[in-house]
Amino acid sequence: MPDNAGRLNELLAALADANGRLRDWQVELNAHMRKQMAEGVPAKDAIPAMIERQRAQIAEGEVPVDHARLDEHLIELAECYAQLPDAERERVRSELSEMRQVRSQIYGTIHSMARRLRETRDDRWLDAGLALAAIEGGRIDFRDLYVALGELWLAAEAARIRPRKRFTKAAEMAGEERDSLNHSGRNLLLAFPRSAHLHSIKQKR
Repeated sequence: MPDNAGRLNELLAALADANGRLRDWQVELNAHMRKQMAEGVPAKDAIPAMIERQRAQIAEGEVPVDHARLDEHLIELAECYAQLPDAERERVRSELSEMRQVRSQIYGTIHSMARRLRETRDDRWLDAGLALAAIEGGRIDFRDLYVALGELWLAAEAARIRPRKRFTKAAEMAGEERDSLNHSGRNLLLAFPRSAHLHSIKQKR
């Protein structure tokens, strides 16, 4: 258990706040898209226009959250999570299950950790990335999780770190909660070293 259990609650509260802001932003973007379609803009044009509007807002800094700060919170959460007992890990996963926008951000954060691992060869980034994978468990999209895990695996090998045992350890921290395809985070992490995806990306190196 972390020395400061209150910090874990602060992190979860900060993530819940960020999730609400991101959700409201998406609602606004969707409403703008529907308004365009009601005015006669075809869906094939309205959807790209909505995406372009989102990109423009990001470029101009008109976003509801500081994504760098959100990444910092997720990294700190991952490091806390690795030290928690199983009951507290389950609570973290349960609370994050209601934060779809934040969970979507987790994939990008894992990719960022893979880049940092390549740059620094510091195994902190491998362990934190795997802890985040254990928290998210592929519930947004297990394919996106596998892509992110693939980047972590290759970055670990580039840093001369053998990742297999660390993936097994991360699987022990993951949950048994199942998605609509009957995948669990634990099974996804356990199966990854033998997955067709890993075999494919290693063949392409």
